[in-house]
Amino acid sequence: MIWDTLKTNHKNDFYIIGAVLESHPEYSITNVKFWCDKDMNKISIIVPAYNAEKTIKRCLDSLIDQDYSNIEIIVIDDGSSDNTYDIVEEYREKNSNITLLHQNNQGVSVARNKGLETATGDYVMFVDSDDSLNPGTCSLLMNVDVEDIDLIIFGLNIYRSGKLLRTPHLDNNIVNLDESPEKYWKLRRINLGPCNKLYKRQLIRKVFDLNLSLGEDTKFVLDYMSNVHNIRILENCLYNVYLDNENSLNRQFRENKLDQLIVVREYEEKFLRDKYDCLIPEIYNEYFYDLHGILFTIVQKKLSYNIFRKNLTKKEYSEIYHDTMFKRKYYKLFAWLVYKNKDKQIYLLLKLRSIILKNISILKRKL
Repeated sequence: MIWDTLKTNHKNDFYIIGAVLESHPEYSITNVKFWCDKDMNKISIIVPAYNAEKTIKRCLDSLIDQDYSNIEIIVIDDGSSDNTYDIVEEYREKNSNITLLHQNNQGVSVARNKGLETATGDYVMFVDSDDSLNPGTCSLLMNVDVEDIDLIIFGLNIYRSGKLLRTPHLDNNIVNLDESPEKYWKLRRINLGPCNKLYKRQLIRKVFDLNLSLGEDTKFVLDYMSNVHNIRILENCLYNVYLDNENSLNRQFRENKLDQLIVVREYEEKFLRDKYDCLIPEIYNEYFYDLHGILFTIVQKKLSYNIFRKNLTKKEYSEIYHDTMFKRKYYKLFAWLVYKNKDKQIYLLLKLRSIILKNISILKRKL
């Protein structure tokens, strides 16, 4: 039996008004769209876009092709100097659920905040203009029993040059975030970015921090998680990340990058203290991982030794060293050298690591 259907202007599309779909001789499941009625929850999808003319079509196609009809797509053009605005305008003229906003170039946080101000949905999602959603993502999320769920987190597909690199995800589960900091830490592997999630709009009480240009998305997620209890984990990898944007801020070295990472890490430390009244060694490890990443980039880019030493002095690592608990001997050694202020030895360690990794990469290309 098929519920009442409403034919569209498209030959092979029809809408289900509310029952279980069984087989039909003329139509396949790919032609089904879920009809929007007053009882269906609305999803607001916020898309900040800056000079995205090469990728915005892929992004928007993945959104307008969702089989869940009660969505609004809010694109914020952040002062693009290419054809991004015109491309989105063409889509808007053909799709009544697309809203296009324009602002002078002020950054992704201002754009996302403007999207939040405009959103009218019961739920909110963020999709970057160079990424996309899998078909059926919204209907799958809305088929989850969300009554007592404050946040849904799902897996990712990470691509580079058209090749699938990895699929970070966690097993299907319902997590009570209040139980222990270990519960939070298990989520952390796929939890610090804003895009692979479905948020309840009424629980978004703090927006993106305009004082940060790095880690502001992590801070937003932490602020949201301060208000949540039950989190639904879906193992499905529904969000597609494309690592082909060489101009991404995350790939560029900035002298204040470690400063901002420390601010965000201290904020995460405060989140753990406030929520659980205790800390775990992993949070202290993260300070050293952040430092290692910055110093390794400096060595790889052959920046000055003064910049290298300056970054070593941005935090009193000796105060947190004894609270760390590294599993890998390499990071134990790195942290000990930092604790002992062995600048030259740290530099040599990272230089050696850079040479080894470079040679491994060359060997892999030859094989």
